[in-house]
Amino acid sequence: MKLKYLGIALAILGQILIICCFLLLLPAALFAGEANMWLDFSVVSIIYWLWVWVLGVAPVRADDPAQRAIGGLGIKWYSIIIYSVLAGGFALVTMLMAANGSPVAFKLQIAAQAIILFGFLLALLSSGHASAKTAQVYNDQQQKMAGKADIRFALQDLLTAAEDNNTVPRDIVTRLRALQNDSRFISPNASPAAAAADQQVLADCDALSAALADYSLNQQYATQLTSQLERDFRRRRSL
Repeated sequence: MKLKYLGIALAILGQILIICCFLLLLPAALFAGEANMWLDFSVVSIIYWLWVWVLGVAPVRADDPAQRAIGGLGIKWYSIIIYSVLAGGFALVTMLMAANGSPVAFKLQIAAQAIILFGFLLALLSSGHASAKTAQVYNDQQQKMAGKADIRFALQDLLTAAEDNNTVPRDIVTRLRALQNDSRFISPNASPAAAAADQQVLADCDALSAALADYSLNQQYATQLTSQLERDFRRRRSL
């Protein structure tokens, strides 16, 4: 927390130094007028706070599993660098031209800076879209993996329950173990057909688990459910 406040204090101090430079240190000859000075001051301040933001306020989060920032990081850095060079370079050129007695008209300066800023904002928008696309790809992949993980966990729980129940025939245990081992070959799939197949396999596991809990009373039903689970599992695996 102390480091956070120290960083904020240093960032504000940097802005104060920029103000001092423009108001106290830079000669008036570098500007064609007060409006030009404030325009250049605004440009330099924007560039300064952009770098403060990207380096200190909004760094890439290592704990974000979707890595949203990574998707647009290249575009963001490239756009900030290009904007800093173009906007800052143009401001410096106009200062030098004013000092040499050939000032650039204020309306041309503000038009040029507005065009550069507009291009930068478009680049940031593109960076935002890239970050959103990265997050979408991650979420889609997680959704695809969810059904597979649920089936593996359900089959593992079912197998454990069968192994712990001495009344369950070893043949059924062996068949369930084979299904659990083959569950790693299920392909992640977020299609409606795969989701329906996932739910059917999970329903079979629940029904069979209940039947195996009292196998002596549910032998025939448990055998039928085991065969049904195998059929539904093969159907899901084929998707």
